[in-house]
Amino acid sequence: MCTVLLAWRVWPGADLLVAANRDERLDRLAAPPAASRAGDVPIFCPRDLEAGGTWIGVNARGVVVALTNRFGTPADRTRRSRGELVLLALGAASADEAAGLLQALDPGDFNGFHCLVADREAAAVVRPDGPRMRRDALGAGQVHVVTERSFGAAPSRRVAWLEAQAARLAAGPEPSTGALAALLGTHAEAMEPGSHPIDGVCVHLDGLGYGTRSAEILRIATPRAASQWHHVAGTPCTVPPASLGQPMREALKW
Repeated sequence: MCTVLLAWRVWPGADLLVAANRDERLDRLAAPPAASRAGDVPIFCPRDLEAGGTWIGVNARGVVVALTNRFGTPADRTRRSRGELVLLALGAASADEAAGLLQALDPGDFNGFHCLVADREAAAVVRPDGPRMRRDALGAGQVHVVTERSFGAAPSRRVAWLEAQAARLAAGPEPSTGALAALLGTHAEAMEPGSHPIDGVCVHLDGLGYGTRSAEILRIATPRAASQWHHVAGTPCTVPPASLGQPMREALKW
């Protein structure tokens, strides 16, 4: 996953609002969001069928976890799958506990990443920083942007454009699912004419066998029964979001 927007305690009733695209090899097999478990904790998440992990999910305690790679760090295929990080964090009772579990890991075991953890009480991004895991707390009342180029990894037109959109969103009423899907479906050319396709929120690099594969929009609410999950089974520029709110709530007993 390469683009995540998190609105943390911005609008009444919406503890968390997450909109995220997954950019990946087009031939990498994946399963759509469904009920699962992290240890004995009920969770709801999609699955990477190649390595067995996931890139985004929520657990029965209201903890949301989302993952991006980190640009510019050498890839080593002998290291553990980063999808394990999300499953580990989803087994936690709180976002604070999830961050602590991630911070206890050896950064050398994984390729570079940003792992966002959030619930109603806390929100943070955990990432490798030299020999340690660093935890960056996120502020309430804001819409945060996390991509593979965040936290100084590399300059990005996409990040700059998204941060401007995030500020606009935070200043207005809660956006609809359709509005968030439209944002996730924005191409580089619409952001800045002449931009390379990789700079888009929605990426199409078919010739390289790479691009945006799917999108997820989560609303974790108070009361929990008002929470929603919408899944985009393809590129958000062409595929409408489908509601998975009922199976999510059933899986998590909300």
